[in-house]
Amino acid sequence: MWIDRLTGEQINRLPDVIEPGRYLDTEPSSGRQILDSGDSGLLVSDGTESVVIRGQRHIFASAPKSLDQKVDLFERILETIDSVPEDDGDLVSPLMPEGVVNDNSHLNAFELKLLEALDAGHLHQISVRPRLDLHYEDEVTDVARAKKLAKGALVHLASHSECWQRQTLSGVIPKRVKARFSEDDFNIYENRVYARLLDKIELYLIWRVGTLLQLQSAVTEALEFYGAKDLHHRLTEEICKLWGKAFTQDSTSKASEQLAATLEHLEKALGTIRGLKQSGLYLLVSRSAQIGNGLHLTNILSHDQHYRHLAVLWNELKSIVGGKQATPEERKEKNVILNHAYSRYAGLVLRHALLPYLGNKLSSKWARLAVSFISIRCR
Repeated sequence: MWIDRLTGEQINRLPDVIEPGRYLDTEPSSGRQILDSGDSGLLVSDGTESVVIRGQRHIFASAPKSLDQKVDLFERILETIDSVPEDDGDLVSPLMPEGVVNDNSHLNAFELKLLEALDAGHLHQISVRPRLDLHYEDEVTDVARAKKLAKGALVHLASHSECWQRQTLSGVIPKRVKARFSEDDFNIYENRVYARLLDKIELYLIWRVGTLLQLQSAVTEALEFYGAKDLHHRLTEEICKLWGKAFTQDSTSKASEQLAATLEHLEKALGTIRGLKQSGLYLLVSRSAQIGNGLHLTNILSHDQHYRHLAVLWNELKSIVGGKQATPEERKEKNVILNHAYSRYAGLVLRHALLPYLGNKLSSKWARLAVSFISIRCR
C-alpha cells in the first residue's frame, strides 16, 4: 500500500511513471534501496532512470533541463532554511535567506583568478600566439612544389623511372621527387587544455549569470515592495515583515548593489570568453579533442608565462564545480535530505499562513478545533 503525498490518497499500485518523493510505502521494512534509509518509506530516486518494485518496472520522472538552474537555487534555499534550528518563540521566514544571497553575490576564488587572467591578457596572448608543433610528411610531388627533399629522395628517384622527365648523358632530369612538407600542428596537449577550458568556463559563467539574475530579480522585487503604493497596505506590511526577518531594508539595498556589480563583471567575462571562442587558436583545435578531469602538468603548463595560468584556472574551476560523480547511494541520501527539507519548508509556510488566525500564538482554538502547529510538517 502506498500513500500519495500530493493527493493524500492510498493506492495499491504505483503508476508507470513516478515522481521521486511523492509516494510513501506503508510497509517500509522491505529494505528496498530506493526507500529512505531512515525507514520512513519515502520513495526517492538514486539517479537511475528506472526501478523495479514488486516485480513491476517503473520510470522516474525528471524535471526539464531548462529548469535545472531554478531547481539548483531552490535546493540551496531549502538547505539554508532547514539548517536554521526551530524556535518556538519565532518562526523562520520562508522567503529568500540572506545567506544564499550573500554567498552568491560576491566573486569567488575562481572568478577573481579568471578576471585577473583576462585583464592581464594571458588568454588573449595564447589565442594569437599559441605554442605549436611541426608535423612533417613525405610525399611524391611535382618538382615545382618541392621545397625540401625527403630522406632517401635520390634512392627513390633512381628506382622509379616514371618520375623522370628525361634522361641525359650526365644524369636524370626529374619530373616528380619525394619531398618533405611541414605543417603547423596546433593540436598539442596544452592547446587542447586551452580550448576545453574555454568550454568549461563558458558553461560555468552561463550558469552563474543565470543564478545572479534570479537573485537580483528577487531582491529588486523586495525593494519595490517597500515603496509600493498600488498594493493593499496589509499585503505590503506582511510581505515586508517576512522579508525583514531575512533582510533589513538597508541590507537589501546593499545586496542589490553587490549583485549588480558582480553581475557586471561576470557578464563582461562571459562576453570575452565567447569572443576568444570565435577567433584565434580555439578554431584551430579539434572539437573532438577532449581532456580528462585530471590535468597533466607539462613543462609548458608549468613554466610558460601565459600557459601556466591555464592550470591555475583549471584547478580552481574544478574545486568549484567538482569533478567527481556522486554514487547512487550518495544521490539517494541527498534526495532524502531535500525531501525532508521541503516538508519542513511547506509546513513553515502553512504555519505562517495560520498564525494570524490564532492570535499570533503557536497553539489555540480555531474553527472549533484545537490547533497546534509547533511541529507541523507536510507528510
